[in-house]
Amino acid sequence: EESEDGEAPAAAAPSPKKAKPAAPGAEFAAEVRTDVTQPMLRDIADELSERLRAAGYNVPEAAAARQQLGPICIQSLSGTDLDVAAVLKAGAEQWKKKAEVECENEGNAALAGAFLELSSFEFKKGNSMKGVAYKKVSKALSEHATAITSGKEATKLANIGKSSGEKIDQFLETGTIAKLEEYKNEV
Repeated sequence: EESEDGEAPAAAAPSPKKAKPAAPGAEFAAEVRTDVTQPMLRDIADELSERLRAAGYNVPEAAAARQQLGPICIQSLSGTDLDVAAVLKAGAEQWKKKAEVECENEGNAALAGAFLELSSFEFKKGNSMKGVAYKKVSKALSEHATAITSGKEATKLANIGKSSGEKIDQFLETGTIAKLEEYKNEV
């Protein structure tokens, strides 16, 4: 087709494709530790779970992390050589990155992310009502213009009830929500 001036219409610019997210653990370079013995694996599992936590993965508390990462360490041990990268990648695949939520106020991002994670666990457990409720809490927190400083303040927002307000207080005091930690620690 030609336009009135006899020129072919300009082709529409292709829509930019979203970059595929990197595979869990892709940030960990090849690494092999030599002269590793079975008794050393407990401390190594603790160290590697901390590296995963520092990289933003949903690592459970220390004992549960060790219990889950220990067998992966044993599997990745060849003689006395431990494939550290394989352990880190397996742990990353198992625990996934913490939920990141874009927020009007960045001060609410970790809190909104915690409720989004809690929502995901509830859906996986078949508790769709709780899953939907926690997803709404996350959305309300992410859309709030100022940083939330208390559960009482948060309960004034739509879709945030007393129970969620208590969880918000808990998160603000401890940096986590007990129910979320309970789910993460399930083996």
